[in-house]
Amino acid sequence: MSTLAHTIQTTTPFVGRCPPDAVDCYRILTAWEIVTLSIAVIAFIFQIALFNFVIRQVMSRHEYFSSSFYKLFCVLSSIEILHGIQDSFYQRVYNYGLFLDVFEGNEALCRIDYFLSGYFSYFQCFAHLIIATNRFTVFVFPLRYKSIWKRKLLIYAVIVNALLPLPFLSFRIPAKAIYYYDGPDQLGIKYTDKTVGFYAGLTSASISVFTSLASAILEFSALIAFRKHARQFPISQENWNNLRLLGCTILMLISQALLTAYHCCMMYGNLFNVPSAIDFAQMNVSWVFDQFCFNSSICLFISSSDVRRSFLKFYKLYREKSSIIEVTTMTTTIEPLRAGNSSSGGRIRFGLSSSRVEVTKPTLAVLRFLFLQAPQALVRVVFLFLSLRLRPCSQASSYFLRSFAEGSPTISDPDFMFLASNYVREMANTHW
Repeated sequence: MSTLAHTIQTTTPFVGRCPPDAVDCYRILTAWEIVTLSIAVIAFIFQIALFNFVIRQVMSRHEYFSSSFYKLFCVLSSIEILHGIQDSFYQRVYNYGLFLDVFEGNEALCRIDYFLSGYFSYFQCFAHLIIATNRFTVFVFPLRYKSIWKRKLLIYAVIVNALLPLPFLSFRIPAKAIYYYDGPDQLGIKYTDKTVGFYAGLTSASISVFTSLASAILEFSALIAFRKHARQFPISQENWNNLRLLGCTILMLISQALLTAYHCCMMYGNLFNVPSAIDFAQMNVSWVFDQFCFNSSICLFISSSDVRRSFLKFYKLYREKSSIIEVTTMTTTIEPLRAGNSSSGGRIRFGLSSSRVEVTKPTLAVLRFLFLQAPQALVRVVFLFLSLRLRPCSQASSYFLRSFAEGSPTISDPDFMFLASNYVREMANTHW
C-alpha cells in the first residue's frame, strides 16, 4: 500500500489532475493484486489466441465458420481486445502505480481515455444486440436467414454500430475529468461538472439496461422457436450448431449483465447519495466485470464443441509448421557385387532422404510461448475440467484425490507431485 494511500485513508479523498500528480511507482503489489493481474493476463492471451483462430478460419472460408455470426463475432472480439488494452491501461497501470512520468498532468490523454472507455462499452452493448438479432433470425426465419444476412447488410450493421455510440458521447470530450482516490489504492475518475457526470452515468445505465433487455427477449424468443421446431421436425446437425451459437450469445448476455449491474449501482448511489452502493459497485461488481467481461471468445469456446476441436487441431498444425522444417539431404549407397557377376567394382545408387530439424530462434520461442504454449496449456486445463468425470482412473488417482481432499498436501512433496502428474496424465488420456 502506498504512502499516498495511507494519507488518503485518514484525510479527505484526494482530488487531482488527470492523470494524478503523485503515484508511488515502486510499491510492491499485494498477493491479491498479483492473482487478479495474472488472471487478467492469462485470459487476455487466451482471448487473442481464440480471436486469431476464428478470424483465420473466417478468412480461409472454412465451411463451419462461413456463417454471418462469425463475421459479427470477429468485429466484437476485436473491439473487446482494444477495450481490454484500454481498460488495463487505466485500471491496472494507474491503480498499481506503473505508469510513466511522461503522462503526468496530461489532461488530453485523460479525456481520450475516458471517451474510449465509454465508446468501447457502448459498442459492445449494441454489438451484443445485433448478434442476438442474428440468432433470432436463424431460428424464427430459417429459410430467409441467408438471404437476409448478406455481406451488404453486415457492412451496414457494423457501420451503424460504430456510429451509434458517438451521439451519446458527444459531451465527454469537452468536459473536464479528474482522477481521485476514494479509498486505499483505489483510483477513480469523475467529471468536475456534476451535471455532466450525472448524464454520463444515466446514459451508460440506460444503454446497458435497454440492450440487455432487448437481447434477452430476442434470445429467449429464439429458444422458444427452436423448441417448437424440435417438436415437429428432427433436429439436424446445422440446427445443433446454431443452438450452440445461441448458447454463446446467452453467455455473452450474462457478462453484459455485469456491466448493467455496475452502471445501475453507480447510478443509484450517485442519484440517491448512497455511498454503500457506490462502494459495492467499485469493490465487487467492477472486479468481476474486469475479469470476465471481455470474454466473447471464451464464451464461444465453452459453448461449441466443434470450435474446441477445431481450435486444438488448428494450433497443433500451426505449431508444427512454425517449429519444424523439412531438410532434404543427398545420400549415396554402394551395393556389393552379386556372385557370378563379372563386372568390376560395385553399383552406386543415389537417393534422397528427409529429416526433421527444429528451429530454435529467440523471437519464435517468445511468440510460440505467448500465442501457442500458454493458450494451449489453458485449453488443456479447460478441457480437463469440462470433460472431467469425478471417478478415479486407478488406485494412484484415487489416493491422489483422497489425499488432496483430506490433508491439502504441499506442492513440494515429491510423492504428491508424482501422483498429481499421473492423475492428470490418466485423465487426459481417458477424456481427451
